[in-house]
Amino acid sequence: MGKAIRGYIIERISAGGLLKISFLAYALRWLLLSLISTPLWALLTQLLHGLSFGAFLVGGVTYINKLAPEGLNTTAQSIFNSVSFGLASIAGSLLGGYYYDNWGMPAMFQFFSLIAIIGLFVFHLSDKYREKATLAQIST
Repeated sequence: MGKAIRGYIIERISAGGLLKISFLAYALRWLLLSLISTPLWALLTQLLHGLSFGAFLVGGVTYINKLAPEGLNTTAQSIFNSVSFGLASIAGSLLGGYYYDNWGMPAMFQFFSLIAIIGLFVFHLSDKYREKATLAQIST
């Protein structure tokens, strides 16, 4: 994604908004994958991966960079990457394997869709709480 386009999207939607879009795109993609049985539809559904992953990466990096205290941006980005692409990958693989073995592929994708919706809800609440806390600090 070009720098000018990225900047325009972040200005219009915000980094938090982009993260919320990524949660929704992940949830929709996994839900659709749980419902389809034709390989062609699976391939077409995977086009949502570009939106979900792209929005998550750009939104997450920008959001973390905005929240990190001065001088700790690199540390914050390292933690973000370790949790997102390390810990989450391990947990997702373990949970996915468990769900796949015990309940099948549709249930696995439905579970991940539910997790994405819960993540969206938790992120939305924490983002609103952070905004309120910031406004309270500014007004005192």
